Amino acid sequence: MNLFIRRATESDVPAVAALWRSLVGTDGCTWDEEYPGIEEAQEDAAHGDLYVLCTDENKIIGFSVMSK
Repeated sequence: MNLFIRRATESDVPAVAALWRSLVGTDGCTWDEEYPGIEEAQEDAAHGDLYVLCTDENKIIGFSVMSK
């Protein structure tokens, strides 16, 4: 399987928000059901700060937010 990193688009926002929510309650995670959410993902994507790690099938399996 090949993996690649690309800048997230608006269409990636629901998948990223779902991935964020899946981490709530895991060791070391300080997020909750409210934050981060769709709005934060939309803002990060709109500013070009959200990146996603994808499989060959374009399934998002990781992310990074890098602000300028």
